[in-house]
Amino acid sequence: MVIAASQTSGLLRIRERGGPPEALTTLDRARAEYSHRWPEALPGSPWVIFTVGLEDATFDEGRIDAVSLDTGERRTLVTGAGFARYVPGRGLLFVRGARVYAVGFDPERLTVMGTPDVILDAVRYDWRNGGAHLAASSSGLLVYTPGEPVSHEYYLSWVGHDGRIERAVDTPRRFRDLRRRNDGGRVAVVLGSSTDADLWSIDPNGTLSRLSFGLSPFRPTWRPDGRDLTVGAWNDGRWRLLTVPADGTGQTVVLLEGANRMYPDTWAPDGRHLLFQESTPNTGWDLKTLEVDRTGHAVGIPKAFAASPFHETNAAISPDGRWVAYESDELDGVVQIYVRAWPDGSGKVLASTGGARWPAWGANGELYYWQTGENMLRVVRTREQHAGELTVGAAEAVWTDAVAPEVLRRIVITTPNARFDVDPRTSRFLVLEKAKPSTGPDLRSPVVVLGLDRDRRPGRAQ
Repeated sequence: MVIAASQTSGLLRIRERGGPPEALTTLDRARAEYSHRWPEALPGSPWVIFTVGLEDATFDEGRIDAVSLDTGERRTLVTGAGFARYVPGRGLLFVRGARVYAVGFDPERLTVMGTPDVILDAVRYDWRNGGAHLAASSSGLLVYTPGEPVSHEYYLSWVGHDGRIERAVDTPRRFRDLRRRNDGGRVAVVLGSSTDADLWSIDPNGTLSRLSFGLSPFRPTWRPDGRDLTVGAWNDGRWRLLTVPADGTGQTVVLLEGANRMYPDTWAPDGRHLLFQESTPNTGWDLKTLEVDRTGHAVGIPKAFAASPFHETNAAISPDGRWVAYESDELDGVVQIYVRAWPDGSGKVLASTGGARWPAWGANGELYYWQTGENMLRVVRTREQHAGELTVGAAEAVWTDAVAPEVLRRIVITTPNARFDVDPRTSRFLVLEKAKPSTGPDLRSPVVVLGLDRDRRPGRAQ
């Protein structure tokens, strides 16, 4: 048996005779891998096919790999795809954008042959985790649930506690990694895919200004004075933290460079300390701090803020500069929100339940996060009861039952590139809005059984 043990791990093997699980695959950080999932054994073969999730990419940008149970050798079969299934005599099936494709495949030589064909226009599919409501039998029968086509173009919009949505731009584009300036006057956003994108800013009138060319940046983060942005970018075999002028003029400054993937998370209110995350081969993602001088250049070497064998990511410093909220998967491999004191990292408190991502602070100690288990934006009230001790209240839904269904139908949060941000002055949320609102899964829709002929063409539904 081969299983995916968690959202952020390689595959495990359990032998027929029993015994403890054994590592079958290891995440290749040098290739930006963060997850191996959806395994399936090829019949009569020592090979297992599985989906590779990549850092800050959707599963439509993932890979289909194969691993040998005998030797551990790995081979890449298909790029830009997920949820592969093999049908003997019909070929390899995979999902991209909710469409199911089939392509010729030799399971003995692990060779993909010919051009993929679309055999189903839309199945129920979640490109945030790569899962599809699809199963295939060895005889060529497909069992699936119909779904909706997927688009990766969005509006950039504001949504209030009352559920009212106001668009910041008039045209949907492939926006990702949005972040508002501290005063709310401008928004930084990345436009493009995970491998081909640039940094842009948007003024209150919705006018876009390009700030980079060919950079493919990640996680734009405003300096407190609003004059510069810090991004992570890969170039010439090195990862760099870069300061980019927000007005599109002047020189880009290298703050830090190294072999490991690095993203900026948040600047301290003093503008002299950057909290960033770095992915290392031994411990995965860790949170570190970098001090800069008055000219914006690095002073000394980074220091660890939260570093463990688990993944610590996506940190946010509270407006008063007292607390850091961040993500960690230290509890059973489930990503939750924790809070520590800034800058010493003391007094760790668990602030979420049920799985959570993307912490963001309000003006008065409110801590917002996206609850992944229920797909809902929630808020907890925090209070410093004693020096260095933070109390966290019960989580509450941001939107009432009356408005939540319509809001959630239109916005998208917690994809690898679709965070949200909060404006403490107005308590509005900056989000990505779907170009075409989802109708949601139709739970009354039938499960469809479809036969594939030897030419991989769909037969008659049953």
